[in-house]
Amino acid sequence: MTLCKKLIIAVSTLLLATSASADSKGSRKSNMLLIGKTLGIHPFYILNQPYRFELPGESWSFGLEYGSSTASILSKSFTVSNQGLYARWFPGNSFNILVGYFNRGFASDAWTTTNASLATVTYKVDTKITDFSLSIGNQWIFDFGLTLGADWLMLGSGSATTTATVTSGTEDTISKANASSNTKVSTSGVVIFTLGYSF
Repeated sequence: MTLCKKLIIAVSTLLLATSASADSKGSRKSNMLLIGKTLGIHPFYILNQPYRFELPGESWSFGLEYGSSTASILSKSFTVSNQGLYARWFPGNSFNILVGYFNRGFASDAWTTTNASLATVTYKVDTKITDFSLSIGNQWIFDFGLTLGADWLMLGSGSATTTATVTSGTEDTISKANASSNTKVSTSGVVIFTLGYSF
């Protein structure tokens, strides 16, 4: 199923959820665990759809996010990973504010670039991103356990470090600079859906 179809289904389901007026606050108070999967317009949620394990509460929920998958970027194969801890504060029924700390990453065994002579140099690269995120959204929990969530806006900022080890070709300062970096990055996104079950 394409990303577009998944988003259309998720939006339609959320519209039905809001019209059903779920008593999310009461359900959070009585439930012990939420297990869900995420998808959204965000670099790490498009390329990888991690699982979320959340301990619901009447006013506060605490969660763990984890996922790893293989993706293709510019004809290069990468392993994309998401790990993080977060907390949600619910001032009312479904509206919430999320604060989270995430470790995200890209890794590739065959990242290619060129040196000063325009010859190809292949590296094994591993990019690790430390990300602090803040988001606003809604989460609906129904009496029978179905849970629908949307982080409408997620703002993230942190630092990225890339380590690169040459595996073939002649390395020089230009190819090394192309393969390695240590910069501030933004990991922001919009409309991040969670579909899950609470019990």
